[in-house]
Amino acid sequence: MKHAPCYWMHEESGALAPIVHDYLAGEELGPAEIAALREYFRQWIYTPAFTGMEVEFLRFYVWSIETREDITRWLKQAEAAHVDPL
Repeated sequence: MKHAPCYWMHEESGALAPIVHDYLAGEELGPAEIAALREYFRQWIYTPAFTGMEVEFLRFYVWSIETREDITRWLKQAEAAHVDPL
């Protein structure tokens, strides 16, 4: 298998972990937090380790994430494709 991406908990700045924790806890996310998650998912899904039609859909769809609901839908699709960024 090609190199898998780094998980959020290993991100060096420490900025992503509180956002992921807030999302998982059901907290409200602002535009900056949603943008940070979208960027994380983008770098995750564009890793060459993932291939297939479902992955291609996720790569296309990641750019449209603008709300918490979009995040949830994207993560459900990722789970169905056996991609787990969280």
